[in-house]
Amino acid sequence: MMNLKKTYQRIFRSALLLAMIMPSLLLSQDPPEEFQFSQSTLQAFYFFTDVTLNGEPIESDDWVAAFKGEICVGARQWDTSVCGGGLCDLPVMGDDGSEYAVGYMEIGDVPTFKIYDASSQNIFNAIPSEEVDLWSINGFSMNDLLEASEVIIGCTDDTACNYDLNATEPCTDCCLYTEDCAGECGGSAEDLGCGCNIEGPSGCDNECGSILENDTCGECGGDDSTCTGCMDELACNFDESNIIENNEECEYPQQNFDCDGNCTVAVDCNNVCGGGAFIDDCDVCVGGNTGIDVDSCPLDCAGITGGSAFMNECGDCICNGSEPANGFECSEVDECTQDCNGDWGGTAEIDDCGICDGGSVCSGQIVQ
Repeated sequence: MMNLKKTYQRIFRSALLLAMIMPSLLLSQDPPEEFQFSQSTLQAFYFFTDVTLNGEPIESDDWVAAFKGEICVGARQWDTSVCGGGLCDLPVMGDDGSEYAVGYMEIGDVPTFKIYDASSQNIFNAIPSEEVDLWSINGFSMNDLLEASEVIIGCTDDTACNYDLNATEPCTDCCLYTEDCAGECGGSAEDLGCGCNIEGPSGCDNECGSILENDTCGECGGDDSTCTGCMDELACNFDESNIIENNEECEYPQQNFDCDGNCTVAVDCNNVCGGGAFIDDCDVCVGGNTGIDVDSCPLDCAGITGGSAFMNECGDCICNGSEPANGFECSEVDECTQDCNGDWGGTAEIDDCGICDGGSVCSGQIVQ
């Protein structure tokens, strides 16, 4: 009886297995490249009531695969709507001795599992909630849960500007703590003095947006005027720093003068720079612009050229410090006076009657 019961159980399990396998075999799509495998004549089947990624059931276009080491030995698109009773199985191929099944499962091996997330196109290692059965020919293993967790490496420091709330594992030296001028965490935008991510000061004046250049004279934004001018060394306004000649601007001193107004030649007796006047024998400044000729210098009454002797009103030569010369005579004292008639050197006098040069004799009457 026991052997018969086991036989019935095997028949029932085979029928149930076939009922669940057939719909999924008919409707499954091609797996991702990493989940490609070859069909083998030796198989086992692993059932999972729930398959989750990050705690959520996987989608109908996601895949579950079994591996032996790095070799995919079976895969199934996990669309429970086409699986018998909503319970999908994962066929796991064994090594049947064929060329295409080399390295596949052998009795007693334990498969590992992976999940392909179609939305992100990423593959994740999956772990059963409990140990699965060893692989055996035509064996099947019932399991409650196959789960995978997406490993998200990121900054887990909530004080960093690139803190990642979804990160499951901390990164190495990836946390950033400063934002650039545009507010981008760890960005490269800079404010060079003219605004965020704008070219810094430019031009010879080092101002924002400037296009000024130095002129020939080295002046920022200049017009060459500061080094353009007189380059004649004889000119009063000669400038050795000029490098652009414009001698029309040259200024020269007046004749006989330097650039500071100083006379560079002799000054005559009229204080005229370069004048022709001179002191003659009469000690008079003549010539030049005086209009006096040297030949007009007179002799005084004592015969001295330019002497100081003079003739008084009486016609006498008064020496006045001059020494007579060449037979001339002169008096040291000027005694010339006027008489009562107003004649210089005259002898007329007031008589007793008060009459000038009257010579009369008054009869006892005195004229006051």
